[in-house]
Amino acid sequence: MLSRTLKIVASAAAALTIAVTSAEAGTLVDGASIFSINGNAPTVGFFAGDTLTPTSGFAAGFPIDGIAHMGGRIFASGRVDGFLGGGVLYAYDLDGNVLESIYGLSFVDWGALAAGNGSLFAGTRKADLGGSTYWIDTYDADLAIQDAFEVPEAVTGVAFTGGGLFVSYGSTLAHYDLSGGLIDAHDYGVVNITGLAYGGGKVFAAFDSGSQHGWASIDPLLFSSGGATVYTDDAVTGLAYGDGGLYVSTEFGLSKYDPSGSQVLSLNTGPVISNGPLAFIPTATTPRDPCEPGTRICGPAGAVPEPSAWALMILGFGAAGTMLRQRRRLVSAAS
Repeated sequence: MLSRTLKIVASAAAALTIAVTSAEAGTLVDGASIFSINGNAPTVGFFAGDTLTPTSGFAAGFPIDGIAHMGGRIFASGRVDGFLGGGVLYAYDLDGNVLESIYGLSFVDWGALAAGNGSLFAGTRKADLGGSTYWIDTYDADLAIQDAFEVPEAVTGVAFTGGGLFVSYGSTLAHYDLSGGLIDAHDYGVVNITGLAYGGGKVFAAFDSGSQHGWASIDPLLFSSGGATVYTDDAVTGLAYGDGGLYVSTEFGLSKYDPSGSQVLSLNTGPVISNGPLAFIPTATTPRDPCEPGTRICGPAGAVPEPSAWALMILGFGAAGTMLRQRRRLVSAAS
């Protein structure tokens, strides 16, 4: 049983009581793909944290493997195809304008991302003639490298705790300090950890175990159960903690759970939108109200667009953004 593998230890200390209030609701960010007749369109989508109502978004130039938010910037990692294709890491503003970008070509790939205390932490693969090594790279908000430390295997999840990092690779969950010193680690055997989030004093881990998928909360000191294990029909593609609960993405759905594992919100986004990694923007830095002048989407209060309608709107915004960026490049080249 998975519960035995995870070494479930019930304790009163594992229980959390965190109120969720709409007045403090932030914004959920989804690194998604929208299906169209022209193929998949990678997209960064914004959702109201208290309702999962889709609000706005912008087109990305590559399928998104990792996403994070910090200081009004959205960071996204992935890969681009082509002769000079390979790993890419972008920093956007909340309107989708590219602020910074770095390219690893075929030598560097960036995957899972986390952010905090002015730094971006990226699970990174680096290749040379001797093979591949795996790292946690630390960047500032302008994507200038600050530090790096090596880990044993390919990184599947990174979570910032305030004073350290939890990192997952294979069936192992490891706790590092910010300089890369290993504090503790635990191997869960047949359970593969596929993503991480941290909040409310708990680590949240997405997992695959044979045909079973889901997520579990973990006590960060004991590496035992944090009080919740939830099984999902499809593999979990993203986790983010915010507004006192855990947001979870699967291929065609978004959900929010309270700390005990009870689902409090859900949104079926399929079959038009395939959801990916998640990030959360606290209230103070959320995108502008959808009905302010100059913003992209405005509708009747409480109106929730259908996923297909949202997809068309996002694609329209993405096309317009691409045209504007191309125009800026042409103007810059001419000058």
